[in-house]
Amino acid sequence: MKRIAVLLAFMFISADSAAFFGPDCDSASDCMTKAENLSNQNRLADAIDFYREACDEYRNKNGCYQAGIHYQFGLGKRNKAKNYYVKACRYGYVPACHLKEI
Repeated sequence: MKRIAVLLAFMFISADSAAFFGPDCDSASDCMTKAENLSNQNRLADAIDFYREACDEYRNKNGCYQAGIHYQFGLGKRNKAKNYYVKACRYGYVPACHLKEI
């Protein structure tokens, strides 16, 4: 019985490891594709994780901008949105430069 409980616990942790350990992307475009798919499913909190990884790990200016948009309009977190607009501007996404003063 103990072995079954351990096996079930391991299966549960493995199935949800992406949510626990963070997103898993191989490249900026991989992160962006996963984020867009989640955003289209209206899973904004999950999508933001992938946009953030595209921005923070791969310095993807569109990932930064999309993280800002999702924070501002999806989750209502203006301070976090502002931080990602600043990064998007720094990485060369000019439209974000006008939004960093929100």
